[in-house]
Amino acid sequence: MNKGLEEAAKGGLEQRMRLRVLGCSGGIGQGRRTTAFMVDDDLLIDAGSGVGDLSLEEMGGIRYVFLTHSHLDHIHAMPLLVDSIFDSALQHPITVYALPETIEALRTHIFNWVIWPDFSALPNAKEPVLRFVPMRMGETVEVEGRRLRMLPVNHTVPSVGYLVEAADGASFAFSGDTTSNDGLWQALNAAQRLDLLLVE
Repeated sequence: MNKGLEEAAKGGLEQRMRLRVLGCSGGIGQGRRTTAFMVDDDLLIDAGSGVGDLSLEEMGGIRYVFLTHSHLDHIHAMPLLVDSIFDSALQHPITVYALPETIEALRTHIFNWVIWPDFSALPNAKEPVLRFVPMRMGETVEVEGRRLRMLPVNHTVPSVGYLVEAADGASFAFSGDTTSNDGLWQALNAAQRLDLLLVE
């Protein structure tokens, strides 16, 4: 066996971060899906209609969702995703990170028992299948060896972008919806490394 394969077989090589574009359109139609990016097999940045193209097995692996803002093209699949993988989420709840304003919009207008069940209270409030975690601008959260830092953007509702850094130092940033925005460029210019920038 060659040395590289032997090290990989022993778990000696780190797996590289993978980014999959599930959707990057502002609307729907044949071949068009709204914004959603999958990082590795367990993390989403936004949850637009592109999430619906995943298999149930792939959806069942999702553990973390980082939302940029509350507009429908970025949260479209959230309610149906949680409903579709309810049984697997009993064992591994989905944690949603977002601005407090975005979380409040989801609680008030989507997960409100009128539009959709409040999965942050199911099967019970102590052990829900959906957990909301508010973040502050500039805050960094580490999940499974990846670091995600919330970046400032300029949009019609409270919005953010994210800088995503892997354990090996590789990184990318996603702006979310934004117009002219000096704060975003300053934050990105301060990053130690930036391999890819996705601007919406």
